[in-house]
Amino acid sequence: MKVSIIYKDNEKDKVNVTVTYDDLWDGDVTLARVIYPFLKKYRKMYDRRKWYMGHPMDFASDPTKPDGPDNPDRFNEWLECLDKMVYSFEWIAKKRDWDGPEQKAFFKECDRLLKLHKKELEALSILDKERFAKAKKSTSLSSLKWDRRFEILQPVHETFWPKFDAHRQKIQEGIDLFAKYFGSFWL
Repeated sequence: MKVSIIYKDNEKDKVNVTVTYDDLWDGDVTLARVIYPFLKKYRKMYDRRKWYMGHPMDFASDPTKPDGPDNPDRFNEWLECLDKMVYSFEWIAKKRDWDGPEQKAFFKECDRLLKLHKKELEALSILDKERFAKAKKSTSLSSLKWDRRFEILQPVHETFWPKFDAHRQKIQEGIDLFAKYFGSFWL
């Protein structure tokens, strides 16, 4: 993907966006690679110029009520929202997955368990070939090897899937906040 925006003072801005078919393959990653640097720079602006940076009205104190603990300016909550957005888009842009930091351990554990059952799975693979060769075209057979693999890996799935779901929810929260406050990205 190529994005070029040339800002002109008294003329119409020049915007060129080129999207290739490769960009469409992992569209979430492609877009995250564009959104993440924007959000990162936008968030850094608050670190440098905090005292006169705007933030969404949802986080401002109510002007019809007196200042105080019952009517707080929730500026820091806006910064937390930005941090969640940055985390989500950074994770997708750099890691290219949604499962989280546990994914590597998941695959390592799967490999470890499958090695323990290597001979059994090879024998089932041979048996599958024989069964499929003898079966009629209209016959529906499941693979004994794959059924056994799922059985072996079930405990690993039960351990890691809740962790993956929690990370996906964390990423989705940042994306939802980005969508909710999309109109608030201005200085």
